[in-house]
Amino acid sequence: MTPPTLATLGSLLPAAGAVALLVRTLAQRPSRPARTGPVQMPVERPAAPARRVRPEPAPHPCDTCGTEITGRETTCAGCARAALGASGPGARTTLLHWLVFLAMMTAILGAGYALAP
Repeated sequence: MTPPTLATLGSLLPAAGAVALLVRTLAQRPSRPARTGPVQMPVERPAAPARRVRPEPAPHPCDTCGTEITGRETTCAGCARAALGASGPGARTTLLHWLVFLAMMTAILGAGYALAP
């Protein structure tokens, strides 16, 4: 055989493997039993009962600042934002976390560079 013939045969190997995989899968799959008798139609289920809608409470004042709000909330959006900002991490803490992260990544990459052949 000549080298171009070998190259052509080598390029057919993936296709032959795919065909063999399909044949094996189809051979392992159980055949469907033949249907006998009438086919049963699916039964329609009754519609789900409607959900009750709870009435919205009347507008009431915010617990913190007295602004009128609706719904079941106890504080207005402005007071909620102010409380979240006061209790959340500050910019200094976030900057410190980023600096520690960058230092650790630099150390890991530097060690990998130093140990690489």
